[in-house]
Amino acid sequence: EVELAEWSEKEAADRNKPVRRVLRDDLIIELARRQPANRDELLAMRDMNRSDYKRHIPALLECVERGRQRPEQLLPPPAPRNAASIEADEHVLSKLLNLALTNRCAELEISRQLVGTTADLRDLVRWHLAEREQGEPPSLATGWRAEVCGDLLTDLIDGRIGLRVGDPASDHPLVFERLW
Repeated sequence: EVELAEWSEKEAADRNKPVRRVLRDDLIIELARRQPANRDELLAMRDMNRSDYKRHIPALLECVERGRQRPEQLLPPPAPRNAASIEADEHVLSKLLNLALTNRCAELEISRQLVGTTADLRDLVRWHLAEREQGEPPSLATGWRAEVCGDLLTDLIDGRIGLRVGDPASDHPLVFERLW
């Protein structure tokens, strides 16, 4: 992102235009994330086939390559996350885990309320993401609850498990598959 942002700022100054008119922020992020290696990969990205972007393809590909080569110690530190952002992430993950837990309980014919509450799911997310080394494991990560759902939920957070719809007519339509 650094190389692309620097190029965009310089280009904007040279052309006396606002930076966002040269290369939008969302495209900078997407280019940095995908890191296209050639013209075809770059043009396959959303909005990159516009003529005002096409003429900059060589420069954009050079920026991506320089970004790949930039030593990590020369990268700016990540922006600190504020409490609202962390809480929003916990909320989203808790909703996903709620679906997984509800599905697992239906599959095993166990009462969902008996296994854990929404607060228990948030505790698990918070512990798993931040407090793992120092905090006590939450109820969903210990005892019989961990046997029922603990690994499923933590592996889902870690991206080791994928989710798909199996049989939509089933009491437990979701299928969780180990990715690695």
